[in-house]
Amino acid sequence: MEKRLLAAILLSMGILFGWQYFMRTFYPQKPPAPPATQTAVPSPEPAPVTAPVVSTTGSSTAPVDPAAAAGVAAVAEPERTVTVQTTHWTARFTNRGAVPVSWVLTAGPDDKPIQSSDGTALELIPEVGVREVGAPLRLGVPGDDAATARFNSSTYRVELKDGNGAVVQLPADEPIVVADDQTIELAFTLVDAATHQTLTKRFTIVGGLFDLGLVVEGSPVPPSMAVVVGPRIGDQTIRTEGTYAYSPPLAAIGGEDGKAKYVHGGEVASGGNHTVESVPHWAGITDNYFAMAVAATNESRSPSVVSNVKLKYDEKDTKEHDFLSVSIPVSNGKLMRVFVGPKDPHVFDAVNARAKTELGAAIDLSGLINYGWFGFLVRPIIPIIDWALQLTNRLTGNYGWSIIVVTAIFNLLFFPLRYKSSVSMKRAAKLQPRMKDLQERMKKVKPTDPAFKELQSEQFALMKEGNPLGGCLPLLLQFPFFWAFFVYFTTSFVVRKQPWVGWVHDLTAPDPHYVLPVLMCAAQIGSMLVMPMPNSDDPVMKMQRRLMTWVMPIVFTYFFFVAAPSGLMLYWMTLNLAGIGIQFAINKMMPPDLKDVPVPVPAASGKKSKKGGSRELVGSEK
Repeated sequence: MEKRLLAAILLSMGILFGWQYFMRTFYPQKPPAPPATQTAVPSPEPAPVTAPVVSTTGSSTAPVDPAAAAGVAAVAEPERTVTVQTTHWTARFTNRGAVPVSWVLTAGPDDKPIQSSDGTALELIPEVGVREVGAPLRLGVPGDDAATARFNSSTYRVELKDGNGAVVQLPADEPIVVADDQTIELAFTLVDAATHQTLTKRFTIVGGLFDLGLVVEGSPVPPSMAVVVGPRIGDQTIRTEGTYAYSPPLAAIGGEDGKAKYVHGGEVASGGNHTVESVPHWAGITDNYFAMAVAATNESRSPSVVSNVKLKYDEKDTKEHDFLSVSIPVSNGKLMRVFVGPKDPHVFDAVNARAKTELGAAIDLSGLINYGWFGFLVRPIIPIIDWALQLTNRLTGNYGWSIIVVTAIFNLLFFPLRYKSSVSMKRAAKLQPRMKDLQERMKKVKPTDPAFKELQSEQFALMKEGNPLGGCLPLLLQFPFFWAFFVYFTTSFVVRKQPWVGWVHDLTAPDPHYVLPVLMCAAQIGSMLVMPMPNSDDPVMKMQRRLMTWVMPIVFTYFFFVAAPSGLMLYWMTLNLAGIGIQFAINKMMPPDLKDVPVPVPAASGKKSKKGGSRELVGSEK
């Protein structure tokens, strides 16, 4: 029974993590190219930015000359940039297309400074994406490439208003500093050179928030117009892609049913489009820890369209990356909410509340966090993990020690169930001879014989008394928690770049010296040594035990856990160490009538030990 249980658990882990080995083997990670040094507030007067847009109908992604596309001269408004600086971010807007071309996060929800993965300023908008695809929050008109080009490549007139609606003079070279709770409005107005109609994009910014208001209004706007988010929003210093260290940015779309749908780059060919068949209430681009999303009323009830372009960051880059964008329909003159920042559940709660109040629709941006295949299992567990880690962190002051404390506490909470399961397994082993006797007797009785039913009833009674399946419960319960910790450390902004001790500087990154994977492997071997498994003189059984005890932990560590987040390794190591101690305690607390019960060797081995059974479990009491 134990061998089959262990084989099932190992098979499950192989299925869950095997694809990582496939990706590591056939798509090996490349070292990131050295990023250019960035500053929190870039120069307010950069070179002109040409922002050609990917057509939402799947047309060519090559840059479009707006004058040639429209057949008229470009608007003569001089090009300029406007820098806005708040407590948590600094953004640079250009009036060419009325879009942000830089968005640097400077502080997290706790007001502590944050940086990119390599320690430089945390830029969320890729420069190459702006140049080759278009800037985020650009406009798209499906089926009308000329209008799309004009709206995104023409220069707009810029106007700044304070919280009372009064026009304020724009500073020449200084950023607009917005204090907490202060409100400003940036209005970009364009007189369309082709139609002579007016189009305005209004950004309402409140200091201290990660979200802002956006209104697109015109006389009129095309009925199919959409706002496009992307391309490839996230930490731009990370160029490698993998399951643990970094997941490629993906498009997330929240439907009116409250469920989020995700589109990965591999699902959309370069230069192609993918229509998400639902009525979106919000849509965005996200990486592991950061996102940009737009929530809208979507009166047209049109679907979102995901587009993709494969690009290299620079000539030194050896691999093309997916630069995804996603559109959401515009309602003329209707307020939209734009979120740009860390994917923190507490931040989402406040953003959702404002969006619901101002848009009059239920918005849940927590769908930007992709919980994976087993989201239904881990979603209710992750808030518990987060609460426990936050609470213990107040005492320890270190999330690494908090992981150890929380993991130990979780194991103690499961102690009664593990004890009951161990007793159940022992009792099932004690009843095994009677069960085999019943099976032999049932073979000699016809199913139509009344005695057969009596034997069946006795068999069911023995199964209920022993309940060997109860031994599966601790293993089954550990899986959702293991997966929840995995999701937590690959999506939670709270533990991002949090150190533990010495060489472990980031619990969400792999151990640079592989110390934790080695310790975890040793702890896994130790837990296998004390796990209830039968001994036998059968060479096949001995080999199976050696493979499961020594080879499997090493193989899984090498292929699946070497690149895992340090926090996950710390959790798994503590789980195994605590399990060793708990198993020894259970062995000492075993009822007297079960202490000396051997676990029988499976019949398939064809061997019997002396005294009619196998030797006692390793670690159990004689």
